Amino acid sequence: MIAVTLLTIATVPSAAPMTGSGPGTDAGQGGRVAKTTCCSPDPGREPTPRARELMRARVDALRQIEAESRDRVAQGLFPEVEYHRASLRRLRAELELTTDRAKRIALREEVVERTRQQEELSAAAGFDRTARARHLERRVERLEAEIDLERERESCPTLRPSECRCRPGR
Repeated sequence: MIAVTLLTIATVPSAAPMTGSGPGTDAGQGGRVAKTTCCSPDPGREPTPRARELMRARVDALRQIEAESRDRVAQGLFPEVEYHRASLRRLRAELELTTDRAKRIALREEVVERTRQQEELSAAAGFDRTARARHLERRVERLEAEIDLERERESCPTLRPSECRCRPGR
């Protein structure tokens, strides 16, 4: 009981909403958290050459997994949801690697489509208690993907702080 109480006490301050002014807030909007731009922490941080190489290798491996899962679904060996999961992993890995805004938006649109397909598959499966929970999880994943897409569309057109025009003097 004591450990749980200490854990709760330790996490309460971080859960409190940000108010006032300072980094990460917009004092002009009543202290609400400002929208993410290239000026926000780390979005424009360039990965090292070695990290980019590893990220490319991960995308290649995920493409192979996606192709294999697509084949197994076609053969009736895997449920279709397995293909969508593999596809989402590949898309998210490509998002990490891509800095071109138009490509990022296209990838996010594809993520939204895949999560929508997963949601439809879970709805078609019927609704016992477990299936209802899975369906709600698919819905949350789709909504999160749509939120990310909208944020991407609204974000600063550059993902590099050195090219940022969001804030004067940067």
